[in-house]
Amino acid sequence: AVAFSWTLQDKGGRRAVLLTGAASELAVPKGTMAGGSKYSLTVQVTSNGVSSTGVAELEATASPLVAAVAGGSTRMAAPTTADLVLDAGALSYDPDQCPPPDPMGASAPCSDAALSFSWACQTVPGQSPCRTNANNVASFASSASITVDVSSIKLNPSHTGLRMLVTVTKGGRSATGAVGVRVVAGADPGLTVEVLIDTTATVAVSHTASASSTQTLTWQLGGA
Repeated sequence: AVAFSWTLQDKGGRRAVLLTGAASELAVPKGTMAGGSKYSLTVQVTSNGVSSTGVAELEATASPLVAAVAGGSTRMAAPTTADLVLDAGALSYDPDQCPPPDPMGASAPCSDAALSFSWACQTVPGQSPCRTNANNVASFASSASITVDVSSIKLNPSHTGLRMLVTVTKGGRSATGAVGVRVVAGADPGLTVEVLIDTTATVAVSHTASASSTQTLTWQLGGA
């Protein structure tokens, strides 16, 4: 009979043994190795009292971060809106640290304090940096959730809205997500649309709106 002995060790520090196995194959669970770290994988094969050992040097690569803003790809605001809330904390994550957010789940989203957030604003069309009515470049808090005072941003008659970008950073990695903001008189800044299920068999969405707003909803399903 052929016997197998696997050992996965961290090459740094104490060379801790992270995983062992005795089958012909070794499955390494997600999260066992950290991105940017180096490891040594050793396998010893024994048959009829004769052994042979092989060693492989491994380096784990960190997964790309995911940056996204809750509420759908487009939000609405009126020219007088002073409290448009944008939240990137619920949907942005490090796949090496947290599973993808589950909009149907009842539990709180996975928390990762190592993520940092920065925001920028562009006018649409043209994608020029947003300026305030005082002609300063618009700036925002470095937090997962921000409140945008749309009424303080200078919009020309040719502008249809804003493009808000959030950059999520962790260590040497970063990712950027964006959400469009259509600026229309009388629009409800509390209106959001979230995709709950998106499969070949089922599509489920939900929406929220301000309690004081009167909404007429029209749904349309289209393909590319």
